[in-house]
Amino acid sequence: MDTTSTKNPVLAAGLSLLIPGAGQMYCGQVGMGAALLIAAIIGYWIFIVPGVIVHVGSIAWAYMKANQLNREGAAPSMGARA
Repeated sequence: MDTTSTKNPVLAAGLSLLIPGAGQMYCGQVGMGAALLIAAIIGYWIFIVPGVIVHVGSIAWAYMKANQLNREGAAPSMGARA
């Protein structure tokens, strides 16, 4: 499997827009993505504002992580740890 593929920051952000944490999972950070998804669900359940904050943060972090991986030139595969 090619581990040097580039990650599309817009796709990463779009995935996190649809499902909090999905962009992190796309970038190879499955644990972080799962944590953000759980945090967003809890945040939305407790009160809307914390969920929105986590959700928006997830979008921004996914975009920044994809850019970082592209600059480093070594985007991990889905199964690799970041």
